[in-house]
Amino acid sequence: MKSRLMKIAPESSARDVEHEHPKESEKSRKHQKILDSGGGEAEKNRIKEAAKASREPKKNDFVAKGQRVVEDPVTKDDVIIQDGRDPKINPMELDSRYKGGFSSKRPLSSDVYHSKHINPDPARPTSLLLHRFPEPLDPGKIRELDDLFNMMYIGYGAVVVMVWGVATVGHGWGTFTVRSFWLALAALAGFFGMGLIRNKIVNQMERIRVAMHRQRGEECTPPYPESVEWMNAIIACIWRQLNPEMFISMLDQVEDIMQASLPSMISSVKISDLGLGENPFRVIAMRGLADLMTDSVHPTHTWIEKADGEKGKVDLDEKDLENLEHSDPEMREQAIEDLSGDFLNMEVSFCYAAMPGQSSKDRSKNIHLLVEFFIGAFDWLEIPLPVWVQIERIIGTARIRAQIMSEPPFIRNVTFSLMGVPNVSISAIPILRVLPNVLDLPIISNFVQMSIAAATDMYVAPKSMTLNVHRILAGDGVKKDTDAIGVIVVNIHYGQNLSSQDVNGRSDPYCVLSLAKFGRPMYSTRIIFEDLNPVWEETAFLLISKDDIRSDEGLSLQLWDSDKRSADDIVGRVNIPLRDLVRRPNEMQSHMSDLMGFEDADQMQGQLCWSVGFYEKAHLNKDLRVQHNKDVADDKVDSVVKREPSPIDSEQEALTLDTPPDPELPSGILSVIVKFVAGLERRDVEKGVDDKDREGAAGQDVDASSSKLPCGYCELILNDNLFYKTRVKQYTNMPYFQAGTEVFVRNWTTSELRMIVRDSRVREHDPIMGIVALPLKNLFESSSQVEQMFALQDGVGYGKLSCSIVFRSIKLQIPRELCGFTTVSVDLLSSIDIQGNTPEWTKKLDNVKITLVANKYEHKLGTRYKHLSGDDEPLARVPVFDRYSTNLVFCFGRTPLTSTLPIPDFFRALGVAILPLRELEDGQMTDVELPILAGPALHALERNFVNKQTKDTHSFEEVGVLSVRVRINPGLDDVHKHILAGARDRHEFEVYERLVGLPNRAEVNSHANDDGVITRSERREMSRLFTRELHMRHRGIMGYTPVRTAVWAKDGLKSHVSSLGRSMFGSKDQRDQYIMSEVGD
Repeated sequence: MKSRLMKIAPESSARDVEHEHPKESEKSRKHQKILDSGGGEAEKNRIKEAAKASREPKKNDFVAKGQRVVEDPVTKDDVIIQDGRDPKINPMELDSRYKGGFSSKRPLSSDVYHSKHINPDPARPTSLLLHRFPEPLDPGKIRELDDLFNMMYIGYGAVVVMVWGVATVGHGWGTFTVRSFWLALAALAGFFGMGLIRNKIVNQMERIRVAMHRQRGEECTPPYPESVEWMNAIIACIWRQLNPEMFISMLDQVEDIMQASLPSMISSVKISDLGLGENPFRVIAMRGLADLMTDSVHPTHTWIEKADGEKGKVDLDEKDLENLEHSDPEMREQAIEDLSGDFLNMEVSFCYAAMPGQSSKDRSKNIHLLVEFFIGAFDWLEIPLPVWVQIERIIGTARIRAQIMSEPPFIRNVTFSLMGVPNVSISAIPILRVLPNVLDLPIISNFVQMSIAAATDMYVAPKSMTLNVHRILAGDGVKKDTDAIGVIVVNIHYGQNLSSQDVNGRSDPYCVLSLAKFGRPMYSTRIIFEDLNPVWEETAFLLISKDDIRSDEGLSLQLWDSDKRSADDIVGRVNIPLRDLVRRPNEMQSHMSDLMGFEDADQMQGQLCWSVGFYEKAHLNKDLRVQHNKDVADDKVDSVVKREPSPIDSEQEALTLDTPPDPELPSGILSVIVKFVAGLERRDVEKGVDDKDREGAAGQDVDASSSKLPCGYCELILNDNLFYKTRVKQYTNMPYFQAGTEVFVRNWTTSELRMIVRDSRVREHDPIMGIVALPLKNLFESSSQVEQMFALQDGVGYGKLSCSIVFRSIKLQIPRELCGFTTVSVDLLSSIDIQGNTPEWTKKLDNVKITLVANKYEHKLGTRYKHLSGDDEPLARVPVFDRYSTNLVFCFGRTPLTSTLPIPDFFRALGVAILPLRELEDGQMTDVELPILAGPALHALERNFVNKQTKDTHSFEEVGVLSVRVRINPGLDDVHKHILAGARDRHEFEVYERLVGLPNRAEVNSHANDDGVITRSERREMSRLFTRELHMRHRGIMGYTPVRTAVWAKDGLKSHVSSLGRSMFGSKDQRDQYIMSEVGD
């Protein structure tokens, strides 16, 4: 195919973009001012800290805070909270026999119990029994009422007899009979009527009394907390039946925080066991909260349910209505379900106190943990220190919001939030005989206590957690959809007239994309050196969830100036609310935005040209489902087990079970959840009968208490790009993760997901326990959701990995050039032809060497002519990691990377030809014609995307044309070994060698004898390959621990020397080594 790279593509200038979208630009600036209203130094520090914290695991740097006003996620109103503190209570007040005891004291003023306050003190519950009851009916009054009605009965009877006598006597038998009958009916009716009136009066008096009682309860129940001993009896009954495994996820959070905060003398920590004991939690106070907190009259009768006329209506605010109006029908239906029905809000104060007694039997009755600390020094020692941790006291308050629905189990979403960090007190007792068995180890107990506080701080208001109880109880527990509702596509075109941040009057700008409130970087462009008019032309794909929309997040584009030794300086930023993007789905919006600053939200010099669009998920193609079922029936595949959807699944969730993704929509969202690894074991050799090494015998098992248990963790690689890492599970053959992430996939038909389980070892590189390689095209052949256990292969261990994988396409057709891999190698498949615009330039260009430059990689060509030995042997092969933000530069003469030094012009580069790799398609041979550019600042020009905007803002001239045939090879290659930097690159390359590199080299070596002669070089290559395969499987000399330790020490020394050099001399253009991790997120 012929490339048209020779022509400089026309692009809209700044004036054109602003002319086309003046309202958008004005609206964008308006939103920027709103979002930057808190600006200044505080906002600058907040974004810097958020970006820094996102790259580090969460630590137990918790500091208790005093009273503060936050938004209550339950009532949606402000609430005053405070972190846990030791209650100061007079013990004399706990007994009702003394004056002022809690059980006899009248409640405080209702203002103290207002819902904007939490329970004043969990130890001070009150009761409605202390409020005055309505006066009961007086029995004497009822007897007087009975006597009055008896006299009325007698008088009424006398009147009836008199009337009967006058009306019937002397009028004949016929008249006597008729009139006696009607008078008798009237008399009976009168007697019954007076009886009914009497009963109605008595009943009405009782109803009034009961209504007064109910009114008393309705007026007092919302603000006043009550003790609920009946609930404590239920909790005590079921406490012993609870399985401690239910709290594994909670323990994982505490263990992760402890692991991230260990001092240098402790290498690792593990929570080995959890016991609930016989002493249950107690609910010491409970009260209802009004759902309509904005009512002028509070509390009202609607604190539990709405008025009769409003039942069944969905209470939506203006923002919700705007979102639903422009959302997908499936999303609209889901949002209505989440907001429909009635809501029950409660505040619960809970307490836990350990039972008295210090014997082992007494301590086992309380909640306890067995924590193992592994003491080490510089990774050279590892001594286990088991500690018995007992929970002494927990006091806290939580608010719960339950969505009540009309269908079983009559409850849908349950939201809970802690009103401050609970007051936690623990004691730590070492269980080694060599250590004193004291009651408490202050250092350890404080460390564990602060870790628990840091874990609970993630659920303190205004933060909360929502559980879909309906799905938990009625569903099958299988994730059938992605959390992300769509993808935001951001095209970063160029910046113009930026402010200078360096002493030379220039800047080294780069752009970072993040969420305005969250602050974690989600994408970063390349750095363009010494340029105030950078042209990036990069495209980012960001996943957006419903929580981001609900929390009023905004998309933030921040321009920074890269510095070698000091902190980077802000050049400007642009913000836009996500709601504005969601309102206009599946279309791009162009912007020419003025840059905003941090200090007092001032404007900064310069503008940013960019475009953005929100693309929602596409519905699954039902036609593929019918065709698939037909194919299965025709092929008579008996092994296919049809999976049935659960009753609560939506239509799209049900389709994921038997409908593959649409190949016409290759781009989408991939969700991966790593659940656990079953039977994870090391493939260790053991001594045979003749004292020789042999593999483990059949039936060999690994004891759970063995000291040789692996410390497993899992890494996820998509298209040779490591994007996620789980936490390390210490010393277990059944590591439980239940963690995952979601990632954007450019083309699922050509992508491959690799899941790697590694063993975290001390004084060694983490070996690969096993790999699971899953081409997505084969994985999603019959469905869009897969939940399965996969056997680990190609590693030094055994086991089966359980995971859940979901893919959903989006309504986006990206160009084929952007559907490739980000890690590639570039082949030059032909000789390089150079033609100057003049004979003088042709002679100059022919007399200098050509150097290929791609980021930090440089390769000087010995010749620009390719031997006629076939297209499979390239002239040169260039490794590239970040393909879509990299230019392949053909440099004539001295490289641009060193041309920034103050050297004579004679040694500077004559010219450069720039090939943007984002414009090439994977696996296709392309003939490109590149303009050769000459100018005074080629070191800055070579990192720009060359187009009309570049020509208007940079000084250069075209002096010739370079022609060459190139090809993009997707994925890693052996040549990438020369540019590995850091653990991330090394781990990616190890997996490549296991699955691709070594098998390919073995295939090449298998043909070494095709010509009948094996040369010395071929024999040496075969020997190196065999040795490499043994070492990767910890065989041969690498089977000895001291050898592996020596390799680890050597690589560690090289890494420290490299980092020392960067810290001394500075470095701007370092590849981002950050990956998403379970702990850091």
